[in-house]
Amino acid sequence: MPEFLATIKEGVYDYDDKILRFIKKSMKQVPYLASIVNYTDQEKDIEKKECIHEIIYSLNTQKKGKGEILQKVADDAKELYFLQSGCIEVFTKFEGKEFVIERLFRGSIINYRTFFMEYKAVCEMRFVAVSVLKALHKDKFEQICEAYPKTLGKNFNSYKLKIVKEQKTIPLDYIMVLPPAVQKKIQS
Repeated sequence: MPEFLATIKEGVYDYDDKILRFIKKSMKQVPYLASIVNYTDQEKDIEKKECIHEIIYSLNTQKKGKGEILQKVADDAKELYFLQSGCIEVFTKFEGKEFVIERLFRGSIINYRTFFMEYKAVCEMRFVAVSVLKALHKDKFEQICEAYPKTLGKNFNSYKLKIVKEQKTIPLDYIMVLPPAVQKKIQS
């Protein structure tokens, strides 16, 4: 029976599709997830593979409509978001006027620090188009850290300690990815 279970697990770990590639590529941008996602196929470190797949299969998919608000000022950040499709505007209001700070596109990551630091949001975010997010709740992430203390817990705690020691405020908490067309224009 253990051999059968191992064979099934390897099949799951070797499974590859567009969404899994997107999620893994996005996770490589998050400092405390990068080392577990960057395992090679030759590595025998089954714990890394189990951990990364535990995270992937714990993500819930959220579809949001144009104009919906992702977060308001003073909201608690309790989820880490990977923007799978669509566009989000980061904006603020000053003297009755609205100012767009940034637009986030596919591959952008939101709340990768504030979701564990218990900070309040300092700007608002709304969906500019129908969008799909992959979301990981803070509580589920902490459970996964406890289940994989050497693989994920250690990296996460080191990163958290680094952020706390820096004592910097985190007014904007996202990793922005530009669409390929925009990247080409910038590079030319």
